[in-house]
Amino acid sequence: MKLFWQDFCDNYLEISKVRVYNEDSKNTEGQYSGIWTLYYCLQTILKLFAPFIPHITEEIYQSVYNPETSIHIKGNWPQISSNKYDNIAEEGDALIEILDMVRKVKSEKNVSIKTSITKIELKGANLSVELISDLKNVTSTADIVNVEKFSIEENIYSNSKFLVNIIF
Repeated sequence: MKLFWQDFCDNYLEISKVRVYNEDSKNTEGQYSGIWTLYYCLQTILKLFAPFIPHITEEIYQSVYNPETSIHIKGNWPQISSNKYDNIAEEGDALIEILDMVRKVKSEKNVSIKTSITKIELKGANLSVELISDLKNVTSTADIVNVEKFSIEENIYSNSKFLVNIIF
């Protein structure tokens, strides 16, 4: 349930929304990647839920994935494969932690999650260009930069790996 509600719904769906909709039609490759990931994740989540809620998972699986087979067929359980993308997973974890920090500061300031942020300064967190773009979209931030020293110290949050300064 935590995987579905917190990781998939609260985080991944929110983060990937702008990429998947691709309203400006500038990132078709990113849009395809986001749609494929949503498709694959939902399929895996359905398979994990199937033993517990068999009828609805069967209905969704057959209408979205394959009307000819059952989600309950032998050998259909998701398989763990070797993770050759550890560095990408670490970047994703950092993105989620930064997003949680932004949500926390907005909650503490009692402002809407859609309230614009002028800048997020990162110290020690290196995110790819794609993840920075997703983070900008989901946090309504104009600029996200890696810095050695914070320009001003407004809302500083940290974990064991990096520091984040959120400037409104």
